[in-house]
Amino acid sequence: MANNLTALEMLRQQAAARPAADDPAKRRAQAKPVINKALLSSMHYLAEFAKELNAIHPSTGGPYTFIFLKQGPPMVLSSAFADYRARKVDGDEVCDYVYLKYQARYAPPATMDVTGADIEHCRRMLAFASVPFEFNPTRKDDFGQAVSGTYTLSTPIPCELTLRADYDEPGVLVELLNIGKLGKGSCRIEPDAFDKSVTDEIAKYALAAQNEFAKLLAR
Repeated sequence: MANNLTALEMLRQQAAARPAADDPAKRRAQAKPVINKALLSSMHYLAEFAKELNAIHPSTGGPYTFIFLKQGPPMVLSSAFADYRARKVDGDEVCDYVYLKYQARYAPPATMDVTGADIEHCRRMLAFASVPFEFNPTRKDDFGQAVSGTYTLSTPIPCELTLRADYDEPGVLVELLNIGKLGKGSCRIEPDAFDKSVTDEIAKYALAAQNEFAKLLAR
């Protein structure tokens, strides 16, 4: 017979040729120092960024976009602070997440004229994003219900960035609320691709300046 291997030897050859089984504990151990170091570095950067925002109260390079806002004024940013939270992973204390909070205000106030079903659609979207607003009806139907009106955004809008560590499926989850545009957004970045330059691009996105981060959100 051409094949002199025993059945057991054949099985063992197949087993040796297969890739090693995934070891979650080993994966966490390898990812822990990389993600922890990257997030702590981002924390220091965002703390400095918040300090500058509070000192300068900068105007953004453009408005924070919104589906019903055709052309809005720039934003004024203020009241910023950054911090982080830690947790234990396999006995080691590591960074769980980093966050930046600030307020953004359209200057001058932004207005949006809406009609029909868009009145309720716009209201729901603004409420979902915790954006304070005023609504003034400009026309009502025979039942007293608004059929057209104007939304005005004049008060500070809460903005929040969270960089959340995932040590089990290694990566960093970026979560945004009212940063760069009104509403929520998120994306995931692999550990090896996440560094201080990514945090800087997110900060540019917050300033509505030219940035690379918007491309990640568009994926």
